[in-house]
Amino acid sequence: MAYALDHEEDALPPVPTRAAVEADIAEWQARVAHLLKTVEAWISQDGGFQVLHGSKTVFERRMQMVGITEPYDVPILSIERDGRGLVLFPEYRWVTGTRGQLVLSDGDRLHCVADGGTADAPDWVLIRDGSIHLEPFTREVFLQLLEAME
Repeated sequence: MAYALDHEEDALPPVPTRAAVEADIAEWQARVAHLLKTVEAWISQDGGFQVLHGSKTVFERRMQMVGITEPYDVPILSIERDGRGLVLFPEYRWVTGTRGQLVLSDGDRLHCVADGGTADAPDWVLIRDGSIHLEPFTREVFLQLLEAME
């Protein structure tokens, strides 16, 4: 049996450099911070929510590949009302098919918020717990999740 290979399509991606990984981390931190500010703005109009800011320390395999030994911090957003809450936190920067993903949890369900866009134009999508379907992560979708938690 013979196999035909297209060497351009089957070539492995170049090995990342330390500078490229450090730039990716900085860009990821900025993208996450911008998303969390956007989400906070979505709920600021409704009132009644308590918003808590935090951070999470992350160390990913790609960092180790280029000799980075210190973890980095990314922001977390917790939203509470009437004893119920949601937490939105970054999970991984390097996820195949995305430019990073976050977890949105209400304690019972884990939803995934992933960026399928580019460095210049993030395209955040929601994958609901138990689903394989992508939907744009919009204010309306987020408010539906908040209503479901009440």
